[in-house]
Amino acid sequence: MMHKILLLIFVLFMSCNQDKSTQTDQVIYTKIGKGILTGQGEEGISKSNWVVTNEKDWNHLKAKMNTINQETSHFTETQIDFSKYIVIATFDSIRQQGGSYISIANVVKNTSNTVVCTKYIEDNSPFATHVVNQSYHLVKIEKTNLPIIFE
Repeated sequence: MMHKILLLIFVLFMSCNQDKSTQTDQVIYTKIGKGILTGQGEEGISKSNWVVTNEKDWNHLKAKMNTINQETSHFTETQIDFSKYIVIATFDSIRQQGGSYISIANVVKNTSNTVVCTKYIEDNSPFATHVVNQSYHLVKIEKTNLPIIFE
């Protein structure tokens, strides 16, 4: 099991590294929320990545996430100053059982782009729940004019 985890970390690290000829810098991010939606898709959010740059879109996303359960009540913050920050969100596909999740592993920038590196962790444990769910991860970063790319 440990070998599988180490192999997964190595693959993720290699896939999220940028061309060494291009200087990259870590982007500091703050976790807003990470968890699972359990509405069996009634939230209307497909597997997707979101870049939220304004209050209107932020309120729309929060409303969708709160369709079944008050997901945003678990967030570290719900009021974002969009003159200084943007919200990055990633949503996994709807799964028939729990134990697996999506995560924002790293955010880096170079002269051309901001790159959000996501990873999917699969837990094949026999103790995984049999609840339809959809994992998500939301963070905020300082506002940028660079294009944002998800890997």
